[in-house]
Amino acid sequence: MIDGQASLVISSDTYAAADVTKFLGIDPDWSAEKGDLRPRTNGGIEPIRRRFYETSMWALEVDASPATMMAVDDDESKGFGTLQVLVDRLLGRGEMLAHVRQYYSAQLSWYGTAAGSQASFVLPGALIRDIGELGLDVVGTVYPRAD
Repeated sequence: MIDGQASLVISSDTYAAADVTKFLGIDPDWSAEKGDLRPRTNGGIEPIRRRFYETSMWALEVDASPATMMAVDDDESKGFGTLQVLVDRLLGRGEMLAHVRQYYSAQLSWYGTAAGSQASFVLPGALIRDIGELGLDVVGTVYPRAD
């Protein structure tokens, strides 16, 4: 398993992203308030209705870079380094996240690349325990390796 990215995105149609920062005591890697202008990333051809954020968004993201990407052949459980780093940033905030989820939508996501066409992986027990403390489900995606 080759690590890709882990993220936590908290969003709301009603409540401000800035309030998540105040409540959790963590600065986001990026955020936007409902109605903020969206950056144009597709050559300026976005539909007009998508020019503004439709919800408030608060996000933490951890990307694997060539320097931190986990080896395919070593230990299969190392492919979750980005998820572990993200979860470590949130440890001890399980009750706060439960409160936030009463008012906001929260999605913890991870993606990686499979080492083979039918690759298996090991999700470390300690990581499962830490995710459980946060009370978050994990949306995972494994992409096939492009040879």
